[in-house]
Amino acid sequence: AVRFSHTDFDREECILLHAQPGKDTIIIQAMRIQNLLVIDRVIEEINPGLIKSSQSKVLQFLDCGLPILVLDAPSELAQLKQAFGKQVDIHLMDMRSQMEEVMPVIKGKGLFALSNLSRAIKYSPFGKDELQVLYTLFNAYCMKRYPSLDAEYESILDLVAIGTVADLMPMKDENRILVKRGLKALTLGKRQSLLPLFSMQNLMGKQLSTSDISWQISPVINASGRMGKPSVALEMLLSENLERSEQLAFELVKLNKERQKLGEDAWDRMLGKAKHSFEATGSKLVVVEDPQLSRGITGVMASRLLKQFNAPAIVLATVGEKRVSASMRSPTHFNAREFLSRFSDLFLDFGGHVCAGGFSMDVENLPEFKKRVMDEIDTMDCMPEETEDEVVIDCALPEPYMTPEIIKVVEFFEPYGEKNAPLVFQMEGAIVDDIQFMNNSKGSSQHVKLTLSFGTYKWPAVYWKAGDRVGKDFDKGSFVDVVFRLGRNYFRSQESLQLTIIDLKSSGESA
Repeated sequence: AVRFSHTDFDREECILLHAQPGKDTIIIQAMRIQNLLVIDRVIEEINPGLIKSSQSKVLQFLDCGLPILVLDAPSELAQLKQAFGKQVDIHLMDMRSQMEEVMPVIKGKGLFALSNLSRAIKYSPFGKDELQVLYTLFNAYCMKRYPSLDAEYESILDLVAIGTVADLMPMKDENRILVKRGLKALTLGKRQSLLPLFSMQNLMGKQLSTSDISWQISPVINASGRMGKPSVALEMLLSENLERSEQLAFELVKLNKERQKLGEDAWDRMLGKAKHSFEATGSKLVVVEDPQLSRGITGVMASRLLKQFNAPAIVLATVGEKRVSASMRSPTHFNAREFLSRFSDLFLDFGGHVCAGGFSMDVENLPEFKKRVMDEIDTMDCMPEETEDEVVIDCALPEPYMTPEIIKVVEFFEPYGEKNAPLVFQMEGAIVDDIQFMNNSKGSSQHVKLTLSFGTYKWPAVYWKAGDRVGKDFDKGSFVDVVFRLGRNYFRSQESLQLTIIDLKSSGESA
């Protein structure tokens, strides 16, 4: 839309017209177009000689001073003269030569023939309507005439993909198309300014996925703003000098590590306060104030508290001596923005949506805010009863189906993200051939590497934070039922398939 506004077609109006013979009649249709949108439309079936020109709603529609565009002016004018008589005087602009110049495929074809070829017309609510075909052609002509509308935008879809995934937008409808094409652009690596960051994050030569954006790209870029230096990321993205991009990418990685360190330090400081707040509110809410907290990570900390306590969490940071900046995160059943609106008279500004919100206020209003929040506790709906985490399995795979070819099914449903979770599979009776602890030590926080035998294949797998389950729930030689996701693993420039285990249990046998 922004690019369209820079073309000659911006805000220009015109009329598209088509007339065709009916059964002893002439059917005339016209539509009024502005910015490629239909803003008015008319259809009239004329019995030649039985209607006066002054009574025709089509002629009244055309009498507005706008250019009237057609595909074949001589044949269209002949139909109009048959309908209204030879005295009819309507100036038509023939678009055929201009359209054929940018769309050679239509050469020599009329609207009826084109209606059988058009893919877009299949989705028209008007069916194989010949005027709708003309409208589709006109849209395509406008796009083809300006490369910025037709193909050049492909070059920025890498940024669109990063932004869409980073902002946790639902991965459905047009977002899926934009992100899928954006991932291709990212994988091709044509944006020179991103290459140093990709190299530092070990993404070069890899078939990129939304997970790579979520875990390796967007957190690093976002660290720039969270640490109060948004210009670092901006300058990197805009840089045309590879050496300068590398310097800025290194600074971003450093900022991200600082952000992570600040987060861990803040977590150690606030966890005790959070537990006290959670108990004081009857397990309904967590409110934590931390004067040492960086304003840029209040949202991160609120998200972490939400996950820890499964209750709405508000994190307050003091900015200087005069202002408080805060973030709120909540479960899907709790409207964070509606809750914050109850205190809007205390805020300098606030905003948000169902699951997230934020606000700022003068520090002198903080005591009143805390008091009123506690007053609101009694009116808050109780949290739903805690239930065991549920894992939804998309497909249980028998041995003959669990082959390397299954990755094609996984990648067919990409890109994954919000509202389109990765496929979850199950296999029953796999054998644990090998177990390795990462970092060479045991414990509940340790990650585990497994080799699983299933059918004729052996599968490498990772099971995060499962160290304390080894020797208790499963061991080398155990038969296990495994719930997992399948993806590609890149290690030392070698690509292989790898399972990420979500859960497993003993199948009651042993090898």
